[in-house]
Amino acid sequence: NNNNNNNKKNNNSNNNKKDSNLITLALTTLEKDMSLLDNLASLQPQLSGTEVSLLIGSVLASGMGPIVFPGTSVTEVLAPAAAAFTASITIGSEYIGKVAVADGKEIAANTI
Repeated sequence: NNNNNNNKKNNNSNNNKKDSNLITLALTTLEKDMSLLDNLASLQPQLSGTEVSLLIGSVLASGMGPIVFPGTSVTEVLAPAAAAFTASITIGSEYIGKVAVADGKEIAANTI
């Protein structure tokens, strides 16, 4: 009877070690995968070429406005219009970022 109890304890100990090793292996694999995904995501530009061009154009327009149109009312409207335009691009990019984060959290929740 004592031998049976000792065998059960040894089996439980071996199972716990196997479970611990499996968990460690799974976490290591997950960490490597997350690192790979982070590296791949950092290689992609955060803004499209069109958005970058539009933002540069709005900065140039608001900066060059007083030089091109000196003393006119165009300069009073140009900088605020460029700021509003820039804000609209920023809000759109922020929304896309939040959707990507939500998708990532959903994938993580499903994985667990």
